[in-house]
Amino acid sequence: MSLVPERVVASTPAPPSWAERDRMQAQAELLSGDSFTLAPGVEEGPPSDAAWMVPLLAAVALLVLGASAVALGLARFERRPDDATIAAVGGTRSLRRAIGFWQGLIIAGFGTFAGAAVGVLPPIGFSIQSAGAQQLSDVPWWLIAAVVVALPLAIAATNWLVPPRKPDLTRRTAIT
Repeated sequence: MSLVPERVVASTPAPPSWAERDRMQAQAELLSGDSFTLAPGVEEGPPSDAAWMVPLLAAVALLVLGASAVALGLARFERRPDDATIAAVGGTRSLRRAIGFWQGLIIAGFGTFAGAAVGVLPPIGFSIQSAGAQQLSDVPWWLIAAVVVALPLAIAATNWLVPPRKPDLTRRTAIT
């Protein structure tokens, strides 16, 4: 069996400039012969994920913010009798704000966590199916974790910042 070299792979400490690429091409043409041709090429790596990741995350964040605003608005409306009871027994405005904060954190946190958990299932499946071509380390775990933590905290903080209405103190009949 005889071995014939087919390719030569080399690396440079820094990406070559366009002038260096032109010089490399000129030298390759000079060194090429009748029985072989040198054809240099430069691999620049994959394109940045930011081109599709940023708009996608912005759309997801907008969707989560809208759904959370609706859910928290309905929850705040349904909580008005409870706010009246809390105020009647001496609960402060800051207590009602804290309740709103935790309500926002639980509602938005559960929704964001569930959405992220369902959203990572396809990349895990692709990783298993690709037989090593796609690694689980290719998934931007830090970004998913940041969204799962930061988005519910931002929604809960906003729910805390928006003060609840003054409770309608109503007379209630005692059950005897």
